[in-house]
Amino acid sequence: MKKNGISWWPGSYMSKGGSYTVQRSADGVHFTTVASVNKPASTGENEYSYEDPSPAKGNNYYRLAYTNAAGKNVYSNIIAIEEVAAVHIYPNPVTNYINIAGINGKTELYITDISGNIKMVANTTNKNFNWNVAALSKGYYILKIETEGKEAGIKKFYKE
Repeated sequence: MKKNGISWWPGSYMSKGGSYTVQRSADGVHFTTVASVNKPASTGENEYSYEDPSPAKGNNYYRLAYTNAAGKNVYSNIIAIEEVAAVHIYPNPVTNYINIAGINGKTELYITDISGNIKMVANTTNKNFNWNVAALSKGYYILKIETEGKEAGIKKFYKE
C-alpha cells in the first residue's frame, strides 16, 4: 500500500511546548487527527515529519495542529498529496536497462545524479518503458517522473 510522507517547518509560535498532532482531510476542509508527533529535539532541529501508513483513497490533505498550554489550536500550512498511479521500476540495482511500469499519459522522465544534475531525459506515452542506461556511471541516481506537467513520482535506483 502506498504511504504518504510529509514534513513541516513550523513557525516559532509553535516552539513553546504544548502538543502536536497530524490531521488529514479528503476535501481540505474537514480534518481528523491521524497521529501525534513529537516535538523536535532541542538541538535546533525544527522539522516535523510523518508518514501516513494508510492514506485515504484519492487526494489527501495534511496539516500540523499545535495546541498550546492554554488549549488554543494553531495550524500549519496545509500540504496536499495528490493521488498518482503507482509507478514501479525494476531491476534495482540496474545494469544496462531500467524498466518503468505504470506510466499514465504523456510522460517525461528525468534521471539525475544525487546532486540534481540531469543525466538523461526521455519522453513516452507508453504504459511501460524500457530505458537503456548503460552509459551511466556506477552510482546512485534519481528517476523523476512527470505526467502531463505534474510530478508523478520520484524513484531512487543504483546503477552497477
